[in-house]
Amino acid sequence: MKKQIKTEELTKLQNLATVIKTTQEQVGNLEVQKHILLHKYDILNQELNKFKTELQDVYGDVSINIQDGSFKKVKNESNKKD
Repeated sequence: MKKQIKTEELTKLQNLATVIKTTQEQVGNLEVQKHILLHKYDILNQELNKFKTELQDVYGDVSINIQDGSFKKVKNESNKKD
């Protein structure tokens, strides 16, 4: 005769194993989402930097208020004359 654990113990063991497997899958899915979001963040950051360069080409060295679009010239050390 085969030795077996009790039915209740087997059920608990199976349930715990299922919860652990599901949790591992969820962690994996979150890591994939994290990777996708980090990639998207990098692309957006590159796009922002490119647009800042375009704005600088049009308006020069300025500080732009992102709320209302107003801007002020930025005083650079390289622009000062001795």
